[in-house]
Amino acid sequence: MNWQLQHFDDTYGVNTSATQSCVLISGWSMNSDIFDWLMPGLAQYFQVYLADYKQLSEKIEDAVDKLAEQFHFSQPALIIGWSLGGNIALELAARHPDKVAGLCLLACSPSFIARDGWPHGMPEETFLQFQQGLLDNTDKTLRRFDLLQIKGDQQQNPLNKALQDYRKQQTAWTQADLQRGLQWLRDLDQRHLISQLRQRQLWCFGDNDRLVSATTANAVQVLKPQAAITLIEHSGHLPFLNKPDQIFTALLKTMLSDDASNKQKIANAFSKAAASYDNAASIQNWAAKHLLDKIDTVANTSLFADIGCGTGKNTLQLAQKTAVIGIDLAHGMLTYAQQQYPQQQWLNADAEQLPLTDNSLDGIYSNLAAQWSQHPSTLLQEWYRCLKPGACIWLSTLGNKTLFELRNSFAKTDNEAHVNLFTSIDQWRHYAQLAGLQVVSAELIPRIDYYADLYRLLRSLKNIGAQTVLYRQTPKTMSKKRWQTLQQAYEHYRHPQGLPATYELLFLCLQKPYV
Repeated sequence: MNWQLQHFDDTYGVNTSATQSCVLISGWSMNSDIFDWLMPGLAQYFQVYLADYKQLSEKIEDAVDKLAEQFHFSQPALIIGWSLGGNIALELAARHPDKVAGLCLLACSPSFIARDGWPHGMPEETFLQFQQGLLDNTDKTLRRFDLLQIKGDQQQNPLNKALQDYRKQQTAWTQADLQRGLQWLRDLDQRHLISQLRQRQLWCFGDNDRLVSATTANAVQVLKPQAAITLIEHSGHLPFLNKPDQIFTALLKTMLSDDASNKQKIANAFSKAAASYDNAASIQNWAAKHLLDKIDTVANTSLFADIGCGTGKNTLQLAQKTAVIGIDLAHGMLTYAQQQYPQQQWLNADAEQLPLTDNSLDGIYSNLAAQWSQHPSTLLQEWYRCLKPGACIWLSTLGNKTLFELRNSFAKTDNEAHVNLFTSIDQWRHYAQLAGLQVVSAELIPRIDYYADLYRLLRSLKNIGAQTVLYRQTPKTMSKKRWQTLQQAYEHYRHPQGLPATYELLFLCLQKPYV
């Protein structure tokens, strides 16, 4: 078994000061250059290495041992594995846990073949037919495989051409390696590893993948509730080619974010904005009223929680319908709320770890707070725990097109993250399903604020405490040149009304089943 570990140091402006290494491992019949679209972005945060294998060993255990021998990094590495590469990454993390900091597994299944208790894999008979086809006509079978990889993808036609071009220039696998790789896929059942591994895990699936079923996402979440799961919309088996930005964002949020530190940053930012919040939060105030109007008359004995209550202004409105506890992580916000509305009950708490008993709430109201959670699935599971059977969550949050103008303009200045990417409405539906909640309604409403200039736009974000970027690694000083570049880029979006700031508002009603 031979591994070639190549350091990526191309002319994309790599971050030479990055200390953590990232190793990319490709899937069956492909080489690591298939990750070309991910590498420049990764190189801003990691020392990137490409792992390619030749003359596959009979056992995957021997292969990962050989790979581990080449890891001479100063600290454990992040491993990104696609398809079969993900299986190699899992085995590497299990056998050499001291060398692996985290796993990002793309379109990977712990068992590619369907087995007892695992209906998510390919029927073995179908797999064996494919294996035989590879012996009979290698080129035809590889072409069939590529068509399966892109089937169901929104970008099917351009991906088809890209794969054809890739096959023409790649270093082809030998017939022996192709067969050995298939044998690994047939034999591997790594379900037990998922729950045992202590490293952070991010699993990314294409929702239309014909090779690794999207139902694998739910099954993995059951095996490892702490794992981060991302379902890439309108994607097949190559989500990192179709939606590299979504993969990249999910990876940074999962691997680089210090959860406790980020929560404290968010709390501090909102605490400082308490006095200016209500006057500056025009979008937030509109969303709050729209969400409140969705709550029908409730029983006099009901108890609600307003999670992410902020200054308490909306808590007071909700209190006209039902008894309510105002809950927020930002101590400064709650201090302000207590001063303004001393008659209300307030609670300083983490939305993902509520100090409430099971089945104690008749409803949850949360206006534009859930988007700050780095673990939406965990968040909804915790809220599910606190709800009585039949009770509902009325939730508003921000969709992934929010502030796209600002995000795109900052991208002209550098490769750092300056604007958070938020979760899509389909992702929220997925997280609700994982938590056991039923989606009663889901609504998407775009709203736009306009500003005379960029300074006023950025000031408005600071006035509502919304300036925290969850996964920025190395904040930079805004030089005069970078500020001018940012201004010029944003001016391309100017309307007669001013510079637009688009908010994609999502409104969901989620119900805990009676049974």
